[in-house]
Amino acid sequence: MKKRWIVLLFICLIGAGGVYYFSSAASSQPGENLQSLLARWDQGEVEEAEKNEIMARLMEYTRNTSKAPKESLPSLSNQLSVMEAGELSIVEYIENPAFYGSSGRESYHFAAYNDRILWFDNKGSMRVDHLLKRADDLYYMLATDYRMSMITGIQLFELRLNQDELQVHPLLTKVGDEGKFTYDSQNHILYYDNGHLYWKEIAANGEEIAVTNGDEDFVLKVAEDGLYRLSSSE
Repeated sequence: MKKRWIVLLFICLIGAGGVYYFSSAASSQPGENLQSLLARWDQGEVEEAEKNEIMARLMEYTRNTSKAPKESLPSLSNQLSVMEAGELSIVEYIENPAFYGSSGRESYHFAAYNDRILWFDNKGSMRVDHLLKRADDLYYMLATDYRMSMITGIQLFELRLNQDELQVHPLLTKVGDEGKFTYDSQNHILYYDNGHLYWKEIAANGEEIAVTNGDEDFVLKVAEDGLYRLSSSE
């Protein structure tokens, strides 16, 4: 009798272990390749906790195996894109709007400079529009924020190579006294009234950048402190 109970207990433990193993494998799938993981994310089939893990694997893949991110990374997912200037690459993943919604989709961005990686946008709402090399160790990144469907704002950052580190700093912290402009200092976004704001033209290697609301143009100019001020375009 005692042996029978031991056998039954052993079988139950094996069964419980099997259920745990297969349920864990179904959710995390540790042996799954990166392209398959991204495909599940593209289809809205990943849990929140998995997203950071996928991004970590994508950054490691970029660091170790991808010498030309613009050529190799987009083949992993239709939601992946790469923008390059000089030796700096900005890797962008924006969730599929078919599953996450146009405003609800989240953005993920990291910068790659040789083997240096900087993850600077996680669960954001940013789309990179332009990447500009201003000096050997200095780049400017122009982006659009899409978090509100009826309003879009702009974001402007510098990416600086400081010794062995990549650093990101916002450049729109001061914008002048234009009454219809609103600046979100927490997320570093410049809005105009209740409409849309677009990048229009980059001049003088980024010293002046024209933006428009569709009806009126404005110019962002670099001040002595390195930040941008707004002035009406003549």
